[in-house]
Parts: sequence; C-alpha cells; structure tokens
Amino acid sequence: MEFPPRTPEAEEAFVVRFRDGTDTPDLQDVIHELVLAGRLRLAARLVGLLEDSVEIEEGSPLDRARRAARFIVFESEPTRVHYQDFEDAWHDHHRARVARIKHRMRQRYAAPDRTGHGRRVPGRRHRS
Repeated sequence: MEFPPRTPEAEEAFVVRFRDGTDTPDLQDVIHELVLAGRLRLAARLVGLLEDSVEIEEGSPLDRARRAARFIVFESEPTRVHYQDFEDAWHDHHRARVARIKHRMRQRYAAPDRTGHGRRVPGRRHRS
C-alpha cells in the first residue's frame, strides 16, 4: 500500500478515506503496515477508527494500543515513550490476532468431515 506524503492535508485525506469506508482494505492490516513503516502518528489516528468495527476488551493489547494512540494524537508533544508504548502494544495485538487466525484455520482443516475422517490440510502429504 502506498502511504500519503507527510503533510497534514494528505494525511487527513488518508484518514477520511478510511473513516468514510470507501475502497479500503482491512484497517488493522493498514495500521500494521504503517507501524512497520514508522508512520506511528498516522497509525495512531487510524486506531481510533477501530472502535466502530472491532470489540476492544479492557486491558487487551488492542486496548493498550488505543490508549497509547490517544496520547500520541491528543498530546501537543508526545514523547518517545508514548510512541514506544503504542508500537509495543500494537505488535502484541498483531501477534495475538495472527495466532487467533492460525488457530481458526487449524481447527477448520482438522475437523472431521461427514465420513469421520479429518479434512486434508493443504500442503501436507497424506497417506492413501
């Protein structure tokens, strides 16, 4: 994904695009790409949009990321600690999210079919 230039106008247009929900990929994936690219302030702005689409448990890594993002967005001069807290919490959330996705996929392919046999898992060799 291509990110906007580092100007307030371009970043605002980028955020509005996601807020309006027009032609957007998964918001969590975009936030993760922004974090990896070092665009933490822009990623923090997008985290605020997650509240409408994702249930956020109190004390979860996503909740920690949301609180740290608020400091970054609303403080006049956020410190490196705020940015580091946000980045760490987001990485914890991303790891947990990927683990949940992998777990669901394993369950889906390991569940027995109507004949009582396990489903074939793509990429694995099976005995005949």
